[in-house]
Amino acid sequence: MDGAFGILLGQFIFGFIYRLVRGDNLSVEIIACVYGLKLAWDSGYRKVILETNSMETLDLMTVGSIVEHEDHVTIEMAQDLLRQTWEVKMQHVSHELNKPVDFLARWGLSTHPGFHSINQVPHRLILFLQSDCSGVVVDARH
Repeated sequence: MDGAFGILLGQFIFGFIYRLVRGDNLSVEIIACVYGLKLAWDSGYRKVILETNSMETLDLMTVGSIVEHEDHVTIEMAQDLLRQTWEVKMQHVSHELNKPVDFLARWGLSTHPGFHSINQVPHRLILFLQSDCSGVVVDARH
């Protein structure tokens, strides 16, 4: 399970939770990146910053052939999206600065498996979004 969201100039655009029944953390990160990129592309955004706390995910998405990797189909989907005519800046962020996504991932634990779209910012997520924009780290356990 994992969550991802989009903000533009501090404003919530959309979010999603994709709950997997099985899969390791790397698989979840790759799938979250693919869904986030696809949602951004399909929504017409052509300048995107993709943030993840997984360096391995970023590396896999930017290397050439990954046929031998168990998630190669999903990685190839990410690579195809990255080849579209748009500007995608990919960057690694620390786990501490990735609290909005961490919040959605925990929320995903209580959802049914599959994709769940979030069109309005959940009230409890507002504090994390505000701190994410300001660079202040907020304790996600509260």
